[in-house]
Amino acid sequence: MNAAELGVAAGGCLVAVALLIALVAVASRGRSRRRWTRLQQWSEANGWTLVAKPVVDWGSRLPGGNKHGVSLALSGELWGRHTSIGEYSFTETTTTSTPDGHGGTTDATTTSTHEYVVVVLHLDQPSGYLGVLPRDVLSRWGLTLLGVGSAIGQEAFDKHYRVVGDPATAAYRLSQELIAAHIEGTAPLWTLYGTELVTWFPGRIDLDRVADLAGPLHQIATMLTGVDAAR
Repeated sequence: MNAAELGVAAGGCLVAVALLIALVAVASRGRSRRRWTRLQQWSEANGWTLVAKPVVDWGSRLPGGNKHGVSLALSGELWGRHTSIGEYSFTETTTTSTPDGHGGTTDATTTSTHEYVVVVLHLDQPSGYLGVLPRDVLSRWGLTLLGVGSAIGQEAFDKHYRVVGDPATAAYRLSQELIAAHIEGTAPLWTLYGTELVTWFPGRIDLDRVADLAGPLHQIATMLTGVDAAR
């Protein structure tokens, strides 16, 4: 194959790649539109509201600390409490160095996008910052984002968890029932600030599992407030 033929072949490959990228982008936009339609239909059928890019500060208390990372939120009443379920993401870039065989190193950069479902309950009484998080979460995400964690003096709890915030000045108390739920592994991680009680899970919203996603946080709210809002 001569130089001219090689040039034609290379040009054809570039066109094919560009066409493939365009087709993938079109298919992705189509999936996004169809999913938005399903979310909208579900919200209308259940008396909820759907908002794109809601103006909220949940991201500041979530992995990655992306204040603008909440892309959408469904909000409505569930078991007597105002509930929001949103989708949040942040992008993480890591750089690793490996020997290049010549006495130096070669850097490789990897970019990963992490997606979460965030569940928010809106309580009646505002509170200072408070929460229960696994010890390894604090070590991974850092104290700047989540605050200094403290033990409570119960070995079964302290082995795995830390309390963030200041329980002495918070509007709600960590009851023995709530502590036991964490020890048993039935309570999700959570933080509370103002009137917003927040938890999060990896993944995206599954409309068939809305009750499953929000149920554990509703149990936390009941144990914090001493009131079952469903009654």
